[in-house]
Amino acid sequence: MKNIRRFFLVVLVIFFTYILFADSFPGDLDFNLPGSQTQIQDQVQQSSYWKHDLLWKTLAVGGLSAIGIWITLRRAFKYRKVLMIVSIAILGFLFGGVLCPVTTVQNVLFKYETAYLLMFLIPVIISFIFGRIYCGYVCPFGGVQELLYMKKYGKKVPYKTDKLLRYVKYIVLAIVVIAALSAGRVFSGFTPFKSLFTFEFAIIGILITTVFAILSIFIYRPFCKYLCPYGALMAFASRFSIFKVKKNDSCVNCNLCLKKCPMGAMETPGEVSDECIMCGECCCACPKNSLEIKSGGD
Repeated sequence: MKNIRRFFLVVLVIFFTYILFADSFPGDLDFNLPGSQTQIQDQVQQSSYWKHDLLWKTLAVGGLSAIGIWITLRRAFKYRKVLMIVSIAILGFLFGGVLCPVTTVQNVLFKYETAYLLMFLIPVIISFIFGRIYCGYVCPFGGVQELLYMKKYGKKVPYKTDKLLRYVKYIVLAIVVIAALSAGRVFSGFTPFKSLFTFEFAIIGILITTVFAILSIFIYRPFCKYLCPYGALMAFASRFSIFKVKKNDSCVNCNLCLKKCPMGAMETPGEVSDECIMCGECCCACPKNSLEIKSGGD
């Protein structure tokens, strides 16, 4: 518990420092717009964080993630979907789809600003410590897919195909980074449900959203599993996480946890892969409470 308290203390110090000095940093600039140096300076002055929603976006991501950590460590999994719906409302519709799985990665490369870096790092750092809590509790894009999923119509992707497809998101991550660095390309329009959150109804956006909305009815979080570049980063980070799902001595190897895991992240009881989003379904399914979310030293 001491490590948890220290973590939250560090987070509080970072946020209060950020708030105190936020006004001295530039805001969200549109580097694609032509303009003179004077016009750009005016844009900086008009976009300070106290006047811009970047501050509130950052605080929302951090605050909602902190609640997700609390739910996970307290095993209060019945509140997970409540938090997910709140996140869809705030990060999705209120803030226009934060954090976009594609542009979040590219913003760090394009826009050298504290807010973008901090928003990018919060979920990744949390994944290093607590696992992919952001994916399972906070991400509005993943949340919409989960709410659309209908278990009675659910289809399982064949094991070998599923395993192969899970590597595609790492290829997508590489493409996104290379395209941003070499050609200055941004692929925000290719993110499923982005048009739903931003109310920008471009044909390609509507088409991609429709395809993944239909897929989500039959396959649990298809974009998260197979294509999300930001999820690929957090999956890699979660390999080194301090807190993991672990089994205790009361396990009788009934394999209920394997059957209940919606992400297919568990192949043997108590052994999870980096696909685990810490949803707690395995813990809730265990009749003997043999599964716990705890640190390696506990």
